[in-house]
Order: sequence, then C-alpha cells, then structure tokens
Amino acid sequence: METLNNYLEPIKKFFGSADKPSMGLLPIAIFIIFCLIAALWGYFKGVWSAITMLILTTIGAVLAFAIAPKIHWVEKIIDTSKEPYSNYKEEIEAIIAGLNLFVILALIQIIALIITGISMKISRLTARQLKKRNKKTLLVKTLGLAVAPLSALPFASATVNISGIFGYNNKPIQINDALLEKLSQGKIKGLSRYLPIVTTAIKISMDKENIQNISNISETFTESPSADYNKETNTLTITPFSKEPTQEQIQTFNSTTSLISTILDGTSKTEESYNVFVKSIAQIPVDEEQKQQAKQALNDFVQKVKDEGIDPSKTKVNLNLISNDLKPITANLTKEQKTRVVTELANHFLGSIDEETTAIAVGLLDSLIINQNAAA
Repeated sequence: METLNNYLEPIKKFFGSADKPSMGLLPIAIFIIFCLIAALWGYFKGVWSAITMLILTTIGAVLAFAIAPKIHWVEKIIDTSKEPYSNYKEEIEAIIAGLNLFVILALIQIIALIITGISMKISRLTARQLKKRNKKTLLVKTLGLAVAPLSALPFASATVNISGIFGYNNKPIQINDALLEKLSQGKIKGLSRYLPIVTTAIKISMDKENIQNISNISETFTESPSADYNKETNTLTITPFSKEPTQEQIQTFNSTTSLISTILDGTSKTEESYNVFVKSIAQIPVDEEQKQQAKQALNDFVQKVKDEGIDPSKTKVNLNLISNDLKPITANLTKEQKTRVVTELANHFLGSIDEETTAIAVGLLDSLIINQNAAA
C-alpha cells in the first residue's frame, strides 16, 4: 500500500489545483497567445492572407467537428466488448472525439498555412509584395492584424480542451466545454468534465482500508436494525444499532460514511463525472446473503407501517444513529443528483423489490445522506 501511495502522491500533487478558479488563467493565456501570434502573422502578411486563412480554417473547423466523433481508433487497439470500455463507451467516445478534434485542427492549421502561402505567392497579394509594387500597405496590415486572430480560434479552443486536465472549476474552461459540446451536438465532451472523478479516484485509492470497509455499511443495516412507527406523523424511524455501538463499530461506520462522502462530493463537481460514478455503482459486488437479510429487514419495516393501515410508499423515513459519534454521509449534491444515487444504490444492493419496499429503502438511504446544498 505504501508503494502504491508513493506512485500516487506525485499524481495527486499534479492535480492538486484542479478545483481552483485561478486555473482559469491557463485557457485565457492559451487564447491570448494564439490570437497574438495570429495577429502578428496577419499584420506582416496582410489582410488578403488573413482572409484566405480564415476561410480555410472555418471550412476546416466545420469538417473537423463533423469528422472527429466518427473516428473510433480506440476500437482498433482494445477489445471494446470488455470492461471498462463497454460500460463507459459513451463517455470514452466523447473524450476521444475531443482529442481527434485537436489533431485534425492542428493538421488543418498547417495545411491552411501552406495553401495560403502558395496562393498569396501566386496572386502577389501579401503586404510585402504590395509594397514592392509601391502600394500603400498600412490599411492592408491593420486589417490583417484584426482578421487573422479569428482563424486561430478553432485550434485555440481545441487546445484549451486539452488543457482541461489541469482544472475544471473555472469559467473559461466551462464556457469552452459548453461551446465544444454545442458545436458537436453533444458528441464532444471537455476533458475537464471528467477530471473530478479522476482526482476522486486517486484520493480514495490512497486509502485502501476504507475501500475495503465500504461493504460493512450494508452489514450494519442487516445485523440488528429496529424501527419505530409514528402514525400521527406517518414517520418510520430506523435505528441501525440495537444498542450503543462499540468503538470499533463507530470507527468502521464513520470510515465508510467518510469514504462515501468523499466519493459523492468529489464526483458531483461535474455532471459528466457524476454520471460515470452512478454507472460504476452497478460494478460493486453484492453479497447475496446480505442482500436477502436487507430485504427481510425492509419487509419487516414495510409490514410495521401496513399494520397501521398506512401506505408505506407515502411514509417518511428517518435514520436514528443513536450516538453523536456516528457520522452520516455529507455531500454537496443537487436534489436530482441525490435522488439518482439513492435510487441506483437501492436498486443495485436490493435487486428486484416491490414499490413499497423500494420507497422505504430509498427513504432510508436519503436520510443517511445529508445534502449540504439543501441545508444551505
């Protein structure tokens, strides 16, 4: 474990600034550098060179956005029928499309420069050639300086997408990601959109003990849970421990809820990362015996409500941790994100169950997760 951490620590430091808004200076710097280089080129070459370059790069960009999502070179080097590709095909293809766009636009930029150079040499419309013919060049140069940066924007945008590996929590990268997604009709996703799940995976990988304890939380709710039902408020209060928990139980429970908090809070930073996490729930191994015990416990809770003549699907569920030392799961989730994860967890860990049992299970998980966004 220590050896693994030695490898992961430099990677963790590399991504250490990923969530800092100040990383927005990087995409801004990229756009400025590209535009300055293009402006200088346009000034010395003149407006006709700039216009030719703009026409070629615009046509090239249209073709690039159409072609990039259709190039599936990954399928040539890996077996796409196996995990993880088969589980996350849509996400992988969206990332690859962004990489394809960068390469295609780089080639187009080079080809456009060559074609522009040849055409201007033939037409003799560069600022230098016009000057040799005693033509005034100030206006030609000035317009070239103004027009040329526009031809650099597509390649600059694709480059900014690559720089997304350095940060996701800033407006410039978010605007660029949204632009790429819009222009590609949703087929290209910015690299930065998947950075939160990468940084979260690195963080939890450095604590193998907590990962192994994640299954213990289901044991907690199947060993000796109890429930009290208040008919007046239609509230079912579930207590996971039948008596005051031991220090070992508290430590195990808290390490697990802390790990889940880290995962939820980390992956929810972008919708794309959260989607990958929700999909990954289906890959968590489930002990069949624990699944049956959990179902039985939930069925008992459902019956307790039914005995009072109340519909369990409309019952509010509260979780009583009985000790202040026990910590719930906390995360900055939207209401939709919380609903998705508790529903997916209930479906995966319990399998096929009726609507009433599902409602109680979802209510239990919902009460275990303290939504800091909602609290705020």
